[in-house]
Amino acid sequence: MSLRKFVAAATIFFALTTTVSLAKNPYIQKVENTEQKTEQREEQSQDTRKLDPLQVLEKRKEKINKLLKEGKIPKEKAEEKLRKIDRRIEEIKEFQKLPLEKKRERVINNFRHELDKLVRDGAIKPEEAERLMNEVTEKINKWDGSGYPIMQDNMRQIRKPLSY
Repeated sequence: MSLRKFVAAATIFFALTTTVSLAKNPYIQKVENTEQKTEQREEQSQDTRKLDPLQVLEKRKEKINKLLKEGKIPKEKAEEKLRKIDRRIEEIKEFQKLPLEKKRERVINNFRHELDKLVRDGAIKPEEAERLMNEVTEKINKWDGSGYPIMQDNMRQIRKPLSY
């Protein structure tokens, strides 16, 4: 989630929670449901980071196929999503073939590129980018090369999770 979207969502959330309303207000109930869904997504995200990225993508493919069979999504949309997932699987397989040092180098360079873009866009200050870069570099240098890099928590603070 971009920083701007996060700030907008937080502003809306705080504005809604501070207004006086009836407990039975359907809009407030919708906000509460959204909060529960957000908490569930965060829990899933934490569980997902412990898994192999290929397993996660295979599970997504199964879910899409299930939705397609149930008629909940159109065939074209399902095929498009499955193509994207298959492309991502191939990228990950290529990434996994790299030696550990090359993996670390690529992840750090991608993170640096993303931070530079955020600084150029004014989303974060250069000092914050430098702090995050130091934290992530330290974490990635301890990373064993399997699963997801640990640095996603850092990017989640300011934007979307960074892919490799």
